[in-house]
Amino acid sequence: MRTKSGNFHPRDYIENNIRFRILTSSEFIKYKTAQTFILKEIEFNSIYNFSKTSKEIILFKFDVWFDFLCELEQYLLKKEILGKNEFKEIKELALERENYIKDVILKYKNIFDEKFIEVWNKVHYHFTNFFDNILNFKENISREAYFEKIMNIIILVMQHTLYEVYEIDNLVYNKKLFLSIDEFDKFFINNICQTCNFKTKFCYFEKKLEVYLNKINTEKILIKNYLSDKCELVDELIKFIREKYKKEVIVE
Repeated sequence: MRTKSGNFHPRDYIENNIRFRILTSSEFIKYKTAQTFILKEIEFNSIYNFSKTSKEIILFKFDVWFDFLCELEQYLLKKEILGKNEFKEIKELALERENYIKDVILKYKNIFDEKFIEVWNKVHYHFTNFFDNILNFKENISREAYFEKIMNIIILVMQHTLYEVYEIDNLVYNKKLFLSIDEFDKFFINNICQTCNFKTKFCYFEKKLEVYLNKINTEKILIKNYLSDKCELVDELIKFIREKYKKEVIVE
């Protein structure tokens, strides 16, 4: 996998930078720590029963995004300061990876259950919007600061994926409907929904609920709150659902 420009696979030897490598090594430890925690959750947590499809999606995405981060590390060795051109190239690579994930999951029907993927494909669109808008930062950011920001974003993506597949598992196989709200949702709302002329900052939740309610019509909507601190977003989401859908909302 690489961009059309080929800039992510230099043929010539690139001089290393030990301080940058120290930082990236530390950041990769964060990634692998998050991966270990999530994989233990899906394999050993007896409370949650993740489907084979959910597990495959999480494992696959961890591999793809790790590969992306390794390529990004190599690319940034050539760049001390980043601007618009670098943001554009990195965004192209991220979108390439996101589209690759979607293409593979839709293609291999013998591995990824079609009942699950039918729902997943309808609600997963927001990741393309996410990567198309979020990888631009203030110009003249250092490669060290940029790599750290990207690592934090990818970890948020993977934590959100855990909650996303758990929702769909329960909807498809257990006939249970609930919504999760996590740090990725908070980040998505604050950085994308409010800057992209969407009709509501809860556009993503609105889309999900339309898909979910088409599968299960229920009078009660459960919200699982995974935010790390008290946040007005939860109260706003409750109000939004009650007013738009006339549903009772329960939070846990």
